Amino acid sequence: MSTSAYFVYIVSSHTGTLYIGMTRNLANRIDQHKSGRGGRFSSRYKTGNLVYCESVEGLEAARYREAQLKRWSRRKKIWLIELENPYWRDLSESIEFGSTEPQQPHIPAEGLSTLVET
Repeated sequence: MSTSAYFVYIVSSHTGTLYIGMTRNLANRIDQHKSGRGGRFSSRYKTGNLVYCESVEGLEAARYREAQLKRWSRRKKIWLIELENPYWRDLSESIEFGSTEPQQPHIPAEGLSTLVET
């Protein structure tokens, strides 16, 4: 794994509560969420299902992307999740989990314009 690779991720609870975070060690961080050691929010809302993940190069890019996603409306976050994971599978249980390839989400240009917050 590249030493400059970071992951920006979204985990959810069985009730649909979303948590957005970033980390260098995705497997360890998701394990923390699943075991209730992911922090106060994760422990309270039981957000342990990895439903979205992207890798970015560098700490500043990861911080920027995390903050960007946190500012989005819930509707827009759901739209992003469902672009790549329409059935909300727990990606930590799939072959994609742990991929170290930097990737950008597939976001059609016309899709974002319909979800811009007002």
